[in-house]
Amino acid sequence: MEDEILSIINQSIKEYNLEDKIKINAEDIGINADCIKIKDKRIFQGKNKDGFLVTKINADRTFENFFEHRSKDRQNDQGILYSFKKQEFVPELIKKEQMHLRSLNEQLYNDPLEYCDLINITNPLVMHIDKDNDKGKIFIYCFTKDFRNKIMWKKYGTNKANNKIENIAIGFRYHKKIDSAGLNKIIELRDVIYNIGNEFDFIRDIQLKLYYRFKRTLFIDSSQYFARFFKREKYSYEDEVRLCIDYNQYENLRELNKFYPGCFEYDFEKIILKEENNILIPLNNEFFYIEICELICGKDIEDSQYEYLSALAKEKEILIWKYDSDCDKNVTSGY
Repeated sequence: MEDEILSIINQSIKEYNLEDKIKINAEDIGINADCIKIKDKRIFQGKNKDGFLVTKINADRTFENFFEHRSKDRQNDQGILYSFKKQEFVPELIKKEQMHLRSLNEQLYNDPLEYCDLINITNPLVMHIDKDNDKGKIFIYCFTKDFRNKIMWKKYGTNKANNKIENIAIGFRYHKKIDSAGLNKIIELRDVIYNIGNEFDFIRDIQLKLYYRFKRTLFIDSSQYFARFFKREKYSYEDEVRLCIDYNQYENLRELNKFYPGCFEYDFEKIILKEENNILIPLNNEFFYIEICELICGKDIEDSQYEYLSALAKEKEILIWKYDSDCDKNVTSGY
């Protein structure tokens, strides 16, 4: 049976021209359960010299590696990332230095459906509820890599009430304080994966073939993890990087610490203020520091509001200027 399963999997991989990106061998396949499991690639797990938990993975690229390659970890980049805000919310952000992260259950946005889309692609025979407890405890904040994006200015930089481009692109720089291996994927800063050209459909193809032949499907646990960093192709203009805090994982590790004292000693309760469908965190905390670097104001911002923000920016040593997205040029510059 293993050989036939392997043949079906590799045939789909070949049909989608992914042979150089995904390697599955016969010894990787486990069928002693109700599903077919591509065996874990961990070859070592322990703590490094600083006491952080470390997992090393070998070079074979399985489905998890396929996702990982497309969703790049940005915690060490030190580059500037941007977020568009209505001008009335910016002063509070600067003064209080706190950031709202919204739940993946927040129905005002497209993220809950995008999360389910990858689950449905990779597990087409499993019913997945749009709103569930697990997703409700995953909190996100969305950035874009480039503020010079006309579509983003039109969609997020424009005040819908008066159709003026007067909102603000805030430039942030992320500074990691704790080795991410020690946090066990509780805090992640990653590129969003876009399903361009339906490149993930090969997994659906494999699942359907395996089900019709064996009445079993692959168990791809990494798909649920990467679903929080997944969107359909039509949103690729956003060029998004996403900060994610997984409170489920935090609670699981805190519970594990009761039985294995010392395996996880971090306390998120000290930095997180829970709100309905949101959490509020300080920009500077024991896990990371998110520095406000720039305020890029839409060209139609009122002079009085620009002067007010300029005074705040000068006090905090934040660069500020007006930007005309229609002709891609700075209107003013300085503090």
